[in-house]
Amino acid sequence: MIRLFVSIVFGLVISAGAATAEYAAVEDRNEFMRIVGGRTLVLTRPGIARPIAIQVQRNGSLTGEARGYELNGAWQWTDGRFCRQMDWGGFNVRFSCQAVSKNGDTLKFVSDRGLFRTAYFELQ
Repeated sequence: MIRLFVSIVFGLVISAGAATAEYAAVEDRNEFMRIVGGRTLVLTRPGIARPIAIQVQRNGSLTGEARGYELNGAWQWTDGRFCRQMDWGGFNVRFSCQAVSKNGDTLKFVSDRGLFRTAYFELQ
């Protein structure tokens, strides 16, 4: 169950609009914080009753909720990538660095230098 959630959070989440839209790379930490500061990253997907909501704090912490469980963690900006480690309801979500790009109020996170999973989060 937990592994299913992890794959959903940072799994392949593609909608027709998100897959074909033009995204601009987010290049550095300051730009990233200008975009997400004071906002919530929300991932919704058909079949998931509760969205995943994450707040990225300037001090390097992550907070939020996913499927009714508390989410906490830490993040840093390294080599042009968003790197994070999280605890979700007592489960350790492995460290991962992700390229970030933006189109309107949608952020695209591509893990492991673009070789694997992509997730699309809406800014609210």
